[in-house]
Parts: sequence; structure tokens; C-alpha cells
Amino acid sequence: MFFKRRFGRDIAELISDPMCRGILASDSRTLGVSAVFPHLVKGEYENQSIIKSMYRNKVKEPEFVGNSNEFALKAKFDGWRMMNFNHGMEQLPRAILNILRDSPNVDIYENSPVDHISVRNPEVTVTVKDGKPRHCDYIVSALPSFALARALRDEQIGKHLSDIKFNDVALVSLEFRDISFDLQAFGCLIPSYENPAVLGIIFDSAIFPESDTTDYKSCRLSLMIGGEWFEKYFGDAQSCDQDLIRTMLWTQ
Repeated sequence: MFFKRRFGRDIAELISDPMCRGILASDSRTLGVSAVFPHLVKGEYENQSIIKSMYRNKVKEPEFVGNSNEFALKAKFDGWRMMNFNHGMEQLPRAILNILRDSPNVDIYENSPVDHISVRNPEVTVTVKDGKPRHCDYIVSALPSFALARALRDEQIGKHLSDIKFNDVALVSLEFRDISFDLQAFGCLIPSYENPAVLGIIFDSAIFPESDTTDYKSCRLSLMIGGEWFEKYFGDAQSCDQDLIRTMLWTQ
């Protein structure tokens, strides 16, 4: 309602709605504008107008803070906006893993799911499935909130983490033969009134054409689907049928 009251229905349906769907996988009508767009709320309060605030606070090009690293300098002066890896995103964590393996005072435990985390200042104890506790001073978690909540089930913070809403998003990769893709863009976000099941489309062939096959002419796209509407259209994310996803996408 924030955008609709200030800019009208078209802006709300064609800009704020697809932005919230594509970026946050959520319904713009259920989100708190102060949490999602705090700079707009603050700007309106300070300048009595969102437009005035945007004009007075134009976004400046971020200052380059890199060192003399050849790779960083090339990215800066060639104007890179995105990058890719020859063997996919998995190449990055594998490279980090190889470096850490050769580092002193680093222990890596693979195939060791965390069962429980106990916080007792000044020590934190991590218990894995094999039952062996590991004691540490600090923990940096990369788990999603619902998984971390299960590990911290006896802690007060675990109860707060379990209250965080988590929306499932699936990525469907498509390739069309004998079709050329001439549109130079990253992709597009889909308003909910067009196809609620699809949040956005990434134009893979436009972003990284070098990844297209050389055997035939093709067009590659990636569809982001689900979000807040995942269960409604596809059922449970952990057990949904791929054939159902395919059918839903082509019949919407």
C-alpha cells in the first residue's frame, strides 16, 4: 500500500510488486516497508517527499578500494558487473577448501551434520551426529534460519530464529533449440497479476553467451519460481514432483 498511495496503482503493480517478488520472494502487501525500503521511509520523513529525497541523495559510484591485484584492477577498468566460473559456482568453494586444507591451525570436518549447539559463555559447544562435542570461542553460521533454530533448540535465540519466515524458491533451467537470443539484458521480474508462480526470468544466453553450446543455435533461460506462493502451486518444496512443476509452468 505504501507505493500505491504515493505513486498510484501502476507503479505498485509494475515496479514494487515484481521487485519484492524477484528480490525477496514475497508479497509486497505483507512486507514492512520500513524493513524493506528504509531509505525511502527515512527520505520521505526528512524531505517530506520521496522524489525530493531521491534527487538530493543521488547514489554515487562506489569508490574503488581494491589493491594492485591484477584481477581486481581488470574488473574495475573493464567495467565488469558480473563474472562466471568455467566449471560453475562450485569452483569457488572448492578453491577455498583447497587453500584452507593447506593452512595451519585449520581442521575441516566433512559429512558431519550439526546436531546441537550449546551456548554457555564464554564457550560454545557444537555436537555433531557422531556425538563428539567440539568446543570453540566463536561460531560463524552459514545455515538458513530454520536449520540454525533446530541446532539452537534449547537456546532463547533458537526460538526467535524459528519465527523467521522462510520462502522456498526453485530455479528451472530451460534451453530452446534453433532459437537465437538477441535481447541484451540481465532478465526480467514478473508481476503477480501475470503469472504468480514465476517470480522472474534470467536471460542466461545474454549474460554468459560463452556457456551456450556450439553444436547448435540455442537460447538458455532460468526461471525463478515459487517463493511465498510455492506451496500453493507446487506443494511441499521437499517432496514436490518435477512433472508437476513442468505442468504448472506451461499451463499458467
